[in-house]
Amino acid sequence: MDPHPTDIIRLHLAIGATESLSGLSTVARSQYVQDIEDLAKKLADGDVVTIVGNIPVDGDQFHPFEVKVPLAVMQQAARNVGGYIVTARLNALKQHTIQEIETWDDADEAKALAVKAAMLAGNSAVTLGDDAQLLAGATLALLEQPAKYDSVTKVLNDGLDGSFQRDPIWGMRPADAVYIRYVKELVLK
Repeated sequence: MDPHPTDIIRLHLAIGATESLSGLSTVARSQYVQDIEDLAKKLADGDVVTIVGNIPVDGDQFHPFEVKVPLAVMQQAARNVGGYIVTARLNALKQHTIQEIETWDDADEAKALAVKAAMLAGNSAVTLGDDAQLLAGATLALLEQPAKYDSVTKVLNDGLDGSFQRDPIWGMRPADAVYIRYVKELVLK
């Protein structure tokens, strides 16, 4: 069986995570949650989720598995898990939350909107944001003007190339081991 949640439930996992973003304004969080809820309603087909698969029992032996669960129950469970993923203090992260290490906040949102504006105007976005901000800005631009797919994709590719070249670890220049160690220690304090 696929260990990932079924597709229609993944949207509610994202809702739970989005609702728990402490650095994103209430207005932005609410709008994203509403947009994802609207999409989930459009994609839902019925009010029951049927999960079918095979569970390994002994070596090469499998037991068929099928369960039907009310969609609303699965959606709420997914929202709870999404919120937990964002806020749980994890031993693997030295009691930090994922959100403390990497998150989406108002500064990211502002950069994504600047990227969107540049892409819709046909301008470069090479220095306007990191990979996530570039991808978010491109997504927003294409949701607004899908006909600009080719031009937005070109600007996005140029921006991602620039981001890669500037990256202190993966970029084209040799990585500075002292910098990498410092950032790792800073992030996992």
